[in-house]
Amino acid sequence: MSTSIATKSDIQMLQRDIEARRRDVAKDLELLRMSMTVRLDSIQVVACGILFAALKLT
Repeated sequence: MSTSIATKSDIQMLQRDIEARRRDVAKDLELLRMSMTVRLDSIQVVACGILFAALKLT
């Protein structure tokens, strides 16, 4: 079994890769947050419409 040691350039390459992946995850989370906000706001509008329609019928 051979042993290999990470060099400084290997570590720097891994750090760049980790940072790029972190930025991608942050971007995806922001898109998900905006999507959930729109979806929840739509649900609130529909629920208010149903409530007002029900109140008007009674």
